[in-house]
Amino acid sequence: MRYLRFLIFIFIGIPFFQAQAWRNYGGTFPKLFKESADSAPISFLLSKISFESDVNFEKDEFLYLTELKENQIITTAQVDHACRMLMRKKKFADIDVDVYDYQAGKHLHFKLTGNWIFNKLKIEGILFGKIKYVNFYSQQPGDVFDSSLHEESVKVIRDYLKDQGYVNSKVEDELIYNKKNKSLNARISIQRGKRFTVKNVQFIVTESSYPGIDKILERKYGKVLIKSYYTKKAFKKQAKKALLLLRQKGFVNAKISITKNLNLKTRSVDLIFKLKLGKRKTLKFDGNKLFSEKYIHVNIIGIDQPEWLFSPDIISEQIKYEYYKKGYWDTTIAYNQKPDQGFVFNINEGQRIVVESIEVRDSITQTAEASAFFWEEMLQKKIFDHDTLNDGIEKLRSFYLFQGFWDFKIIDKQFIKSPDTGNYSIQILVDKGIQRFWGGLKIDEYNELEDDPFFKKYISSQDGQFIPFDLNWLTEQRSFLINHFQKQGFWYTDIQPELCEMKLEGKNNANHPNGVQVSVNWKIDTGNKVKFEKIFLRGNTSLPFRKILKEIKIKEGETWSRKKIDLSRKKLKKLDIFKSIQIQPYQLSKEKDKKSIILSLVDDDPVELRMRAGYFLTSKNFLFKQQSTPKLGSSLIFKNPLNMADKFSLDFDWTKFERKFNTEYQMPSVFNHWPMCKAKVYANRYVQPVQVGKSASAYEAFQNGFLLGLSDEYKENYHWGINLGNEWMMTKQVRGYLKFNEDLIGKYVPFVFLEPSLVIDKLDDRINTKKGTLTFASIKLMVPENMGIASGKLQFDQSYFHPIFKDFIFAARFRFGYIFRKDFEDIMPIERFYLGGPYSVRGYDIDSMPPLGVTEKDQDGNIIRQYTTSDVGKIQPNDDITREYTIQGGSAMINGNIELRAPIFKNFSGVLFQDIGILSQSGFSGFQKTWFPASGFGLRYKTPIGSVRFDMGWKWKTKLPKESSFGWYLTIGEAF
Repeated sequence: MRYLRFLIFIFIGIPFFQAQAWRNYGGTFPKLFKESADSAPISFLLSKISFESDVNFEKDEFLYLTELKENQIITTAQVDHACRMLMRKKKFADIDVDVYDYQAGKHLHFKLTGNWIFNKLKIEGILFGKIKYVNFYSQQPGDVFDSSLHEESVKVIRDYLKDQGYVNSKVEDELIYNKKNKSLNARISIQRGKRFTVKNVQFIVTESSYPGIDKILERKYGKVLIKSYYTKKAFKKQAKKALLLLRQKGFVNAKISITKNLNLKTRSVDLIFKLKLGKRKTLKFDGNKLFSEKYIHVNIIGIDQPEWLFSPDIISEQIKYEYYKKGYWDTTIAYNQKPDQGFVFNINEGQRIVVESIEVRDSITQTAEASAFFWEEMLQKKIFDHDTLNDGIEKLRSFYLFQGFWDFKIIDKQFIKSPDTGNYSIQILVDKGIQRFWGGLKIDEYNELEDDPFFKKYISSQDGQFIPFDLNWLTEQRSFLINHFQKQGFWYTDIQPELCEMKLEGKNNANHPNGVQVSVNWKIDTGNKVKFEKIFLRGNTSLPFRKILKEIKIKEGETWSRKKIDLSRKKLKKLDIFKSIQIQPYQLSKEKDKKSIILSLVDDDPVELRMRAGYFLTSKNFLFKQQSTPKLGSSLIFKNPLNMADKFSLDFDWTKFERKFNTEYQMPSVFNHWPMCKAKVYANRYVQPVQVGKSASAYEAFQNGFLLGLSDEYKENYHWGINLGNEWMMTKQVRGYLKFNEDLIGKYVPFVFLEPSLVIDKLDDRINTKKGTLTFASIKLMVPENMGIASGKLQFDQSYFHPIFKDFIFAARFRFGYIFRKDFEDIMPIERFYLGGPYSVRGYDIDSMPPLGVTEKDQDGNIIRQYTTSDVGKIQPNDDITREYTIQGGSAMINGNIELRAPIFKNFSGVLFQDIGILSQSGFSGFQKTWFPASGFGLRYKTPIGSVRFDMGWKWKTKLPKESSFGWYLTIGEAF
């Protein structure tokens, strides 16, 4: 009866609803304008239109969806369409349309009653693992709230807690309504309490014909539960194991029920497994060597075999067939019934047949075909295996299809026994049919596609010989053409091949008398282009509708493109003001050439506080003090404060060697097709910690400034940016030989800068990268305000990733930097290039790769001389003097990294790497001096936020006395 009602609804209900669809709203309008489904729509002058809504709904969006305009002649069908568009938004529970006389026409007034929208779920009482409980909740932010789904979700959470042993857990829920925007938040408070443990486990067997089975089960499956946490999954697992053992012992109809006795005072559970065994029907096997008794029970007969199939004749035939497939063709099986209703099967396996050869023969010409390599393994062992034989036949079939024999088929398989040796040869008779050769292609009405590089590989002949027509080529070409036309917006293109056969001529006809040349003529009916239609905004956002339309790449009437949908999603995500972003096509649309878009946006919390904490751990180097440091940071973010998709943030980060404070405001441009705008003010302090044997720093630097910036993704994966700002830097408390102009020490150097940049990101995954490239280029042009000369800083970074075998990844990176400044001493230390550490040349401490400044002092502490390591050879030990080393950096830099990343086990992986780098203080000429390579290995553990990374690198050469030959690092994130 239920199915009958469904069919009545399909054939009667749907046409009725379609005929009366325009009446699915209330008010005076549908009562005044009564018309039948078959009559023509009534026309009238729309003099005025207005609406009211109990939820936030803008006039711009109302007019966009309804497409109604004042002082125009409209029809009742257009009003019907307007109501359908409003209902598709899924924000309104009811729509009433009232009509009034107004001037020379009519005044339409829409009264919209909104749905309650689910906004946010808050889980309280759980410190870790909240995401698990959030996933139990069946509603997403932005959905129309459903109280039954809410109650069901709360029940699922309660049941889960009890199943995990939190028997006394309490789950309370509260719905917090916001009447202003008709949204609600759900709050679920969880008090798990103490977790129950299993105290006793008992197996009780009724009507047992197997004395002692209860003790066996308690020992094997009950003991492991005692003193463990009570979980439903654990005891059901043990019950399943016990049931499996019973069936192996012949109790094929055994059943288990579980009783739980709770002790609330001791927070413990006693488990009682009650077993009803039924009649025992055991199976024993003698003489079996190829198959073990367990294999016969599990893989041939099956553990869950029903009782009605428990027939010795059926079981014998099953076993004999499995032996036959393995080449035991003379196997005999006899059985005897035991007093306990079981059976003993006596198996005489016999001899396994020996296969000496496998021959493929053409059934027409009776000629043998070369085919031994399809069964190479079987012929080497000379043993028969049914599955291996069939696998070889499938490979044979694929081979002939590849060679153009589209009609290839197997006629017969014959097993020929040798009267002399008793061994077998297998003869496979085939009908190859005619062989087809590639004869070229033609694409009607789209001839220009024939010159596409994709089709160049399909050549008609090679070295005077025709090329066999692989049947798979048709699938390849059709897929290419479908993809080509879909990119142009023709999503329902009908593409069919028309094949034209021609007999071979001349020499080729003699070589292939049954061959034909086949040309392909692709018939293409593109149909209409699919275009974007309406955008239905759902969810819960306060951002103005016009602002949203401006930010996305989807425009009504433009050609449908998945790339535009992806770019729109990325652009909205970049705003960082939404908790949830979903973009998908409207699936219920009947028009193939138009696709509406459902855009669901849920605003994030207006204020967010983020805290960061960590520790950077690196090795100790004899020359330099330890550079390990804790890391602390916080961000206070105000999202969409002016309701213009803007964001204001305050960021602070601290380590022992850095202090950074940034204030940033970003906002999309108010003009159409303009990029993201930002303003930033920053104040940073840097401490260069590297000076031998001293707690004092090598220098301190201050960097303060502000900037205005623009950025945008002008096409997929291509990002540009430009910053214009004013910055002033100061370097003070210089110790050691920094090779820095003394006139600049302790003075702020202000300058104006312009910095354009380009990023091309074609990585498959930014966290666990396996394939793709990443390109970065920038140049910072600096003009001083009152002292010095103009300069520029060029940076280029290129990374490449490629899988060479499964999850074995080859990764490489090249970096280049150059500062356009004549005198190295005039370059501020924090603007210089540095190498060494976990992200450049591993084996060296952070920023510590030569050249280094050397200060030699006598025993009284007087300076003897100062120089740079790149100006001398290897420095020899000298007990009469002391040396202090200071990092100087370079005005130019080249850095290269190569890695082989390989999986080890689950989330663990390993890395072999080779790093190399050089710093120059004299431009390009400095690259002719010593390069510094380092080799090493690393371990990775993948986490959702990136890999926990341990690397150890060895320097190829050491140049300083007592210099460490290696360095190690423990941090998060890949080197590049």
